[in-house]
Amino acid sequence: MTEAARLYRHVLEHDPNQADALNLLGVIAQQAGDLDQALHLFDQASTAAPGLATVPFNKANALRSAGREEEALAAYKTALDINPEYADALLNLGALLHDRGDTQAAIAQFNNLLKATPTHAKGHYNLGKCRQTQGRLDDAQVALTNAIELDPNDADAHFALANVLADLGKFEQAIAQIKIAINLKPNWPEANTNWANYLCELDLQEDALEKYEHALTLSPSNANATVNKAFALLSLGKLHDGWDCYKVRHESSAPGFASLNNSIP
Repeated sequence: MTEAARLYRHVLEHDPNQADALNLLGVIAQQAGDLDQALHLFDQASTAAPGLATVPFNKANALRSAGREEEALAAYKTALDINPEYADALLNLGALLHDRGDTQAAIAQFNNLLKATPTHAKGHYNLGKCRQTQGRLDDAQVALTNAIELDPNDADAHFALANVLADLGKFEQAIAQIKIAINLKPNWPEANTNWANYLCELDLQEDALEKYEHALTLSPSNANATVNKAFALLSLGKLHDGWDCYKVRHESSAPGFASLNNSIP
């Protein structure tokens, strides 16, 4: 038992209905992997303090981490019934809805979040991701740019903006963003792969090969980097090396290659 857990248990010995202690013990139980105990403690906390929005919020997070998404949705909504401007609940509910493919409902939550807290960087970031999903790339660029202005050190936002710029055909700008992302989060294989892909779009295959090699050093089973490296080699006329690289996708048992083999000949 952690020191924090002992402290909260001590509080409950004197006041068994102390909602904050029950709630925080629930968080500790969830982090320790004891979902049943966590849910039991959250339910006790809700009974003790029905108006404490952090309790259903923490319960929702625990349910979501366990894959019980319908219950998590209900718990997030309970937290928001208590506090409609609860930023973290709006954010997590929106993210869960987006993960489930309900992009429009997710956008509604992120808009509610930004109406209540206009400077919420992650709200703008998630709104941008939703707009990208919808194919509204100009709107996605605006939202992600807003996110970066509010939090310039968010590597994920720079990475996402790079992808949107590339989708818009703005490859030089995409490269500028992906460089920032890698500076903030070094040794990121997906970012190095995307950088290489953008270079290929600019017919800079020789430069791209260096980035693919680095991505594969970081993640040898990176299917995207392997196959696109092969295409880059083939486009440069390096047929033997290109084919050797390309056929790896049929020989590898790494999970990424299975889905790739179903999408290209």
